Amino acid sequence: MAVDQQQPSPSRPPDPFVLEWLLSALCRRLYFAAEMGLLACVEFPTEQFTRFTDTRIAQPMRSLAGVLKLAGAEHGAPAAVAPIDGVALWAEMVPATLLVLGEFRSLTAGELRDAVERFTGAWFTLRRCIEEAAAALGVEVSFLRGLPPAREQAFRASLDSLYDELRARGTGPAAD
Repeated sequence: MAVDQQQPSPSRPPDPFVLEWLLSALCRRLYFAAEMGLLACVEFPTEQFTRFTDTRIAQPMRSLAGVLKLAGAEHGAPAAVAPIDGVALWAEMVPATLLVLGEFRSLTAGELRDAVERFTGAWFTLRRCIEEAAAALGVEVSFLRGLPPAREQAFRASLDSLYDELRARGTGPAAD
């Protein structure tokens, strides 16, 4: 059969391995945002922190979420649409709220508390959306499965104490 007479190959849904890899990669970026992103927030000058957040957190998360949306659409699981849309939305919100935390030295205590609450809220919402998307797609997120419980507990404790840590390092006004 000549090349121009060949039938296009039928599109197949993405392999579950691909879906799982995308979700695990998003989880790795999510944890990276809270570990290295917060460290960079404290250690880097604002311009360097902004560049770091964009290139190491925002762009990778946006790209992974975009590919996940395409793969999810090809997968054809209607129950996955809303959680995947949530992943895409909150993958934008995590770095956006992290950038606000980068200004912690100039925020009042009230503004800082609000910024911390927005960041931790975005972080936990994205994590929940990833778990919901995985369930709807019928895959398990290997990154989360491999996360030792002690590391997860330490991580959550770190987020719980984030306001106090940043407030202690801040040089901005103490009053609300």
